[in-house]
Formats: sequence, structure tokens, C-alpha cells
Amino acid sequence: MTCKIECNDCELERQINDCVTAHKRAKEHEAEHGNHFVMLYDRSRG
Repeated sequence: MTCKIECNDCELERQINDCVTAHKRAKEHEAEHGNHFVMLYDRSRG
């Protein structure tokens, strides 16, 4: 299942084939950049 991650404070926008990996990448980005918030979108739901 493809998921998309987007950061509210930088240019991060990526499609990842596995939603578990996408969630992990989002959390890693937020940990590295304390004031960033990453949204995770399930592409199978539109």
C-alpha cells in the first residue's frame, strides 16, 4: 500500500510503497527536526 509523507515546515514530500516504512521515516524526520510536523496520507484511500 502506497503512502505519502509531507512536512509542514520544509520541502519533504515523498511517496513510499510501504506505510509502515513511511510512518518510520515521518517519525525520524520529526525527531531530527523538533519543530516539524509530518503528515502521513494513505494513498489507497484517495
